[in-house]
Amino acid sequence: MESKGKVLITGAAGFVGTHLVKLLKDKGYSVVAMVRENTDTAYLKSLGVDIKKADLRIKESLVPAFEGIDAVVHLATTMKGPWTEYEESTINGTRRLLEVAEEQGTKKFVFISSIAVYDVMLSNSNEITEDSPLNTRDASNYERSKIEAEKVVKEFAEKGVNCSILRSGVIYGPKGPVFPPRLGFGAGSNRYLAIGDGKNRIPFIYIHHLTEAIRLALESDQSSREIFNVVDDQDVSQDDYLNAYRQQVNSGFRTFHIPFKVMKVFGKVVAFLLDLLKRPTPIREAYLYLCAHQVNYPNTKLKEKLGWNPSTKPQEALQATMADIKERGSRHRALDLRKARLPLSLQRPMNVALVGCGVIAKTHLDILKKIGNVHIVALCDTNIEAARDLAKQYGSASAYDSVEEMLDKQKIDAVHILTPPQGRKEIVQKVAEKGCHILLEKPMALNAEDAREMIAIADKNNVQICLGHNHLFDPPMLKARQLIAQGAVGKIVHAESWYGFNLGANLSSRYMTPGAEQHWSMHLPGKLYQNLISHPISVLTDVIGAPEDIQAVGLSANVVKSMKTDELKVLLKNKKHAGVLTLSLAVNPRYQFLNIYGTNMCLYVDFLNKTLIKHATPKGIPKAISRALMSIIAGCVMIYATFRNIVKVVFKKFTYFDGTEILIKEFYKQLIAGGVMPVTAQEGLESMIIMDEIWKQIDI
Repeated sequence: MESKGKVLITGAAGFVGTHLVKLLKDKGYSVVAMVRENTDTAYLKSLGVDIKKADLRIKESLVPAFEGIDAVVHLATTMKGPWTEYEESTINGTRRLLEVAEEQGTKKFVFISSIAVYDVMLSNSNEITEDSPLNTRDASNYERSKIEAEKVVKEFAEKGVNCSILRSGVIYGPKGPVFPPRLGFGAGSNRYLAIGDGKNRIPFIYIHHLTEAIRLALESDQSSREIFNVVDDQDVSQDDYLNAYRQQVNSGFRTFHIPFKVMKVFGKVVAFLLDLLKRPTPIREAYLYLCAHQVNYPNTKLKEKLGWNPSTKPQEALQATMADIKERGSRHRALDLRKARLPLSLQRPMNVALVGCGVIAKTHLDILKKIGNVHIVALCDTNIEAARDLAKQYGSASAYDSVEEMLDKQKIDAVHILTPPQGRKEIVQKVAEKGCHILLEKPMALNAEDAREMIAIADKNNVQICLGHNHLFDPPMLKARQLIAQGAVGKIVHAESWYGFNLGANLSSRYMTPGAEQHWSMHLPGKLYQNLISHPISVLTDVIGAPEDIQAVGLSANVVKSMKTDELKVLLKNKKHAGVLTLSLAVNPRYQFLNIYGTNMCLYVDFLNKTLIKHATPKGIPKAISRALMSIIAGCVMIYATFRNIVKVVFKKFTYFDGTEILIKEFYKQLIAGGVMPVTAQEGLESMIIMDEIWKQIDI
């Protein structure tokens, strides 16, 4: 296809930018994507566009991107920070970009502004055209910067540069925000405060309609030195959007309508208090007004001059948006905790057997007894008495000391293999050859080589393997994963996984008494570490992904006499993230947590106390107060968790294995549905690869 021209797009890696790049590529344009340093460009690279790193604050960095450029679409804009950042990047950055465009003889410049520039309250009209007054009274930093940047564009247009300004409505669509502006305020993951009666029709612009308007502005002579409102026909109300979210994404979502006058009074009180602290208020009257009052932005000019016409019906656009939001929020293991805790009865009966009747077997059996249509038919252990004792406790199951005999005599659908890793590969082969699906306790195998062979055996016999990485399904981990999926955490920068306790505090432990070196865990390649490390590895890699670089250090506090080290530190890195793992056998008290560090907030996942703490700096409050307030909030969460756990202990409801229960239930749900295992065999293999590399690097 012959190129229609070469277009430079600033902010190409953003929500609008990625959609625009794809559209222009599909329409035959040659595209240059201008992005900042350290921007994730994986998607842009997949589209095959030319990527240029540049900084709007440095004019010299912009020049190389303009080679052979016919037109510019300027999307990049500052969204947060002090006014100086808006001034330097949005306003002066636009000027620098136009200067280079003029110097290079670029034929067209399309600037993407916003309908937020209008002074709705001053216009004394609910109809805002391109000629309506702009906000010069109480504009936010974002609105003010857009107004000033528009002045720069108009200045260059008067000098003869072919410029257009598109004032975009409230953008929504796939890859966009879950809750766009002008709806109200979020009040947690399941609640939303809508300002007004919900009937206000939002000046939305569906993302594909916006990118089509940009394309037309590039191609049409009618766009030269013109300003356009780019807004759909305003057929979608607040309630339309919020109800669609509840119906298609989150059935537990609730909307509460707050009258404009009530919120206005509340906002003035907040503004007064913050003014005493010389802080800006987050509740602006203009925003409340826009949420609660019908304001129309005619798109007549855009239709008549450029021939633009919304191609997607509102309900179709809403459906596509909600489907994308649901997909983003339903990634692997992103479960609804309330639904995951509901009783489960399988659609068809399944016969289940356990191999290995040690301590953890009782936990599995207690959980299986709660699942309807699961029949425990066999228990197997080389110690036949252990199998018989459990069989007596749990009903009609038959006891065996031979896996082969059990498989020959019983019709079995799934087997829980709870034995030590030694000899597990052989058990998996025997079970898989009988067509039985498998749930494996951690760690998966002795090493990665064995894990690969086990996967090959399962694939050959068309059976599923699921790993028992139970902490991935602990309630606080499920909540953390939901926040990550919703984008509340922002971009994940780093994560820290800690699993530790002091074996020296329990000298009667099987790992501390004479002969401890004979315990089966001490004969693993990673010794006792290997029996424990699956836990911190699984939750860490769930957040940061599989590592490409592993650096391990072993230290000794001289607590565990049967090992050369009892303190393990591991750095895991890939192209996007870094994580640190600690496994300690010497630290007191016991800790088991995951810290997730994001650009919007940090999460503290406490596996021992079954608690999630969200660390986010309260806005508009002096630092000395906001920092203390964060600690107070965290303390309140822990106090609540303590009392909750006390009540559960008193009423014998507390368990460390609620994650195990959810995992096992998901295992059977997916077996029936033919879906993806809650913890896949490939994930188990990835854990083994990490372990193998660690054992190479440390002296155990």
